[in-house]
Amino acid sequence: MTKGRRLVLALPLAAIAAAGCGTEVVDQSSAQKRVTDVLKQNNLAATKVDCPKAGDTERKKGKTFQCTATVAGRELKLRVTLIDDKGRFTLQPETGAQ
Repeated sequence: MTKGRRLVLALPLAAIAAAGCGTEVVDQSSAQKRVTDVLKQNNLAATKVDCPKAGDTERKKGKTFQCTATVAGRELKLRVTLIDDKGRFTLQPETGAQ
């Protein structure tokens, strides 16, 4: 993946309501699957994707979280940015990712 390249996923991430406050947050397992799917669509076969803070992220335009993907034995740090309140997102390598 080239530096600065953004990948957009049109399918929304699933959301769940946070206990007690009614705020919808990103579903972590769904986020990891969707990131894996986007990488695969761009000819990057990830053997592992981990988005540990996704479940703490409010499903709201402009919110971000990080994922780490293992592709061809190398770790890629990715920034996921929500582009709407439905969970669609862009995916971009973190600065300094190789």
